[in-house]
Amino acid sequence: MKKLMCLVCLFVLLLTGCGGGDVSQVQMVTGQSEMFTQQEIEDAMEAAMNYFRKEFDGCTMAEIEYNEEKSAGAAAEWARQYGVEEGIVLYSSFD
Repeated sequence: MKKLMCLVCLFVLLLTGCGGGDVSQVQMVTGQSEMFTQQEIEDAMEAAMNYFRKEFDGCTMAEIEYNEEKSAGAAAEWARQYGVEEGIVLYSSFD
């Protein structure tokens, strides 16, 4: 659960501007992970998509991705900043 808190904070800070959005055609790219299980990654993505649905009106999420190589350093920094044990960083593209 602490991982998801960091993820939600990331989305609040980085994805502003729309209002309740469409994720019906989103492509989920999970890759391989030594840090998280497939289920943990999918749960984090679902939490991010739920937030997007509620807050990004008129926007459409095209892709959400977990890339362990790109995320590792940023995840540790976000976790430290928000006082949680660990975090997961997801990247998304949307219109």
